[in-house]
Amino acid sequence: MMKKLLLLAFTSVFNIIIPCASHAQSTADPSLLLAEQLKSVSTFRAQFSQVIENQSDGVLQQVQGELIAVKPNRFYWHSQVPYEQTIVSNSQTMWIIDNDLEQVTIQKLDSNISRTPALLLSGQLEELASSFAIKLNEHRTQAGVLREYTLKPKNNTSLFDTMVLRFRGEVLSAMELLDQTGQRTSIRFENVKVNQVVDGGVFQPKIPQGYDIIDQLNSKAVEN
Repeated sequence: MMKKLLLLAFTSVFNIIIPCASHAQSTADPSLLLAEQLKSVSTFRAQFSQVIENQSDGVLQQVQGELIAVKPNRFYWHSQVPYEQTIVSNSQTMWIIDNDLEQVTIQKLDSNISRTPALLLSGQLEELASSFAIKLNEHRTQAGVLREYTLKPKNNTSLFDTMVLRFRGEVLSAMELLDQTGQRTSIRFENVKVNQVVDGGVFQPKIPQGYDIIDQLNSKAVEN
């Protein structure tokens, strides 16, 4: 169950964690403003902390780790122990490496923008308005402008019910995902670095010797 929660949070967060570009007036269509923001960054790197909780049991999981993302749809996500997991995509294929299970799952990257919001940075920004109902709340403080986008998927096959993106100044500082059961995933970002050169080798999976491989592309299980 913990692995499923982590993967849901990851596929929902990747590649939308970016700093703001210059903004049009806040009276403009929120989907256009968000699309404008999403165009400004080609690479992203940050440390993250993630908490998953529900109303009945409280905190279910807390993890920290590192995220590296490069357009289009290349990413590296590594969460630290006790839920150590690495998720890598080369823009077409995704590898999920579970260290405690000594298992690797290989699958195609989902092209449905409401199921894999990672695609918000893949050049499909024109789908924002058709895929999500978006609201924007904006507050001005002494520390700068705070913007909060709330996204509600229009497709009932989405993996989440509500997604909230919170921008502080020019950088996205936090996001939340709420699923249909009321479970909440909160993610905060620190040490954000954007538009820096990233070694492409990080997006090629490093599969440890002896791990079981579940190849969903070819519908088979093999041993490495």
